[in-house]
Amino acid sequence: MGYITFTASGGFSERFINLCSQNRVILWDIKNIDGKIYANTSIKGYKKIRESAKRSSMKVRIYEKHGLPFFMNKHRGRAGFLVGLVFFLMIISLLSTRIWTINVVGNEKVTDKQVLEVFKDLGVYSGARISKINVEDVQELAKSELGDLSWLALNIRGSAATIEVREQIKKPKVEKQNPCNIVASYGGQIVKLEVYEGQVNQELGSAVAKGDLIISGVIENLDGSSELRRANGLVIAKTDRVLTQEQSKTIRRKVPIREKKRYRLIFFGLDFPLFWLSNNNENAVYYKHEHRLVLADSILPIGFAKEGYKIYDEYDINLQDDVCELIAFSDFTKQQKEKLGSIEILDEKIRIEKNEDKCNIKGVYVCKESISQKQEIFVEN
Repeated sequence: MGYITFTASGGFSERFINLCSQNRVILWDIKNIDGKIYANTSIKGYKKIRESAKRSSMKVRIYEKHGLPFFMNKHRGRAGFLVGLVFFLMIISLLSTRIWTINVVGNEKVTDKQVLEVFKDLGVYSGARISKINVEDVQELAKSELGDLSWLALNIRGSAATIEVREQIKKPKVEKQNPCNIVASYGGQIVKLEVYEGQVNQELGSAVAKGDLIISGVIENLDGSSELRRANGLVIAKTDRVLTQEQSKTIRRKVPIREKKRYRLIFFGLDFPLFWLSNNNENAVYYKHEHRLVLADSILPIGFAKEGYKIYDEYDINLQDDVCELIAFSDFTKQQKEKLGSIEILDEKIRIEKNEDKCNIKGVYVCKESISQKQEIFVEN
């Protein structure tokens, strides 16, 4: 029902995590930020964590508490709220006439969200009265709305609804065998040329520019006539590629300076604010996080939401040379992987230049890659 986000600093972090595992303390969402560990654990787990922290010389502090137990403890002095909560629990026992959970099974390409939105428009949603749902009519209308399904069924058992679907198997698209040429997708020097169909227009060792014709789909016969074919072949070329990355030594950073929050009660599609929340700042960033009760892996339409807003202050940070270079090189490496990841690199030269304002990285590459690109031949009728 509740869990704790904590921080651990100093000492030996790897030993601390290993000791928690040995003592069967479950940790999740473990992060290391600026040498400090952030992680989540259960209430029971946090009580057992002190021994692991002591043996690894780590200082453990609670960062944030989550869940209903902490919420109840914080507001235990509000008698009206507690009376309302008891009344709320009594109502739950009388809700057997309404749908509590809806599960979608059998779908792959059609998302749960698409299916649930259609059924919601037809009156099937968490909190809907079961007696008002005509299953046969809903199935027929939903199938017409979700055209990618070959079969659909709505089953309601107790307060749980299950939507079973079967998607249509679409016939694979057959590529049109229209006549085409093979042209260069990138400029370079041809080092390997194999013609499977068509008439060669370049020689081994030839230099070509992007768009140059390499294998023609126009075949000239001995009698002077010509015919159109679908050119096919393998063209490997040595190419030159250049990548650049620039990183400014001044970056903009946003830091929250003020936050205001409140809780809302979620009950079968209804949303009740427990406290008032006002905001007169146009630059505030609003957020809302919902927490639903879970029963046997099913999400119930009951829970609470935490919402609020944060006001941020922005200021400039001047990076040191080594930090600026590290950020630039990290972005440069990502760019290299995205653009040259599938290409064989024969030679590379990387140059780093720094001045008072920024850091520039330039990479010059000699590559070996396929440059064959099919270009359809349009024939006027």
